[in-house]
Amino acid sequence: VDFEAEACVKAMKDLGCLKDGADLKKVEAVVQNNFETGKVKSKRSKRKRELTEEEKNKKAPKQTEVMQYFKLPPSLAFVARAITQMEGVGVMLDEDYEFIDFVADQVPELQVERGAGISYIAGQLFKNW
Repeated sequence: VDFEAEACVKAMKDLGCLKDGADLKKVEAVVQNNFETGKVKSKRSKRKRELTEEEKNKKAPKQTEVMQYFKLPPSLAFVARAITQMEGVGVMLDEDYEFIDFVADQVPELQVERGAGISYIAGQLFKNW
């Protein structure tokens, strides 16, 4: 939600979406570029801002350069399909509906219930200040 490319790539790795030997820095650069250019966005993000000149002129690796590093585990494919269908139904009922916005408040609570460490909790507190 808050456009943290490094955390997104770590999550992709933890979920098994990146092949062994993937160039994580290249993947991170593409994810960061997608955030900065608006290819990936959320209504909920608290970090909306204008790009700096450096960010506008920065050359990120091409999407095609990093696609070779991705894989989609079957269990995650089913989850992605379900989320996509829920998003579609939600938008049909309310054009302003966004799945991420709807579930984002529940994520920290679920993380704590599942034994997230103090560093996760502290990170969430600092993000909201």
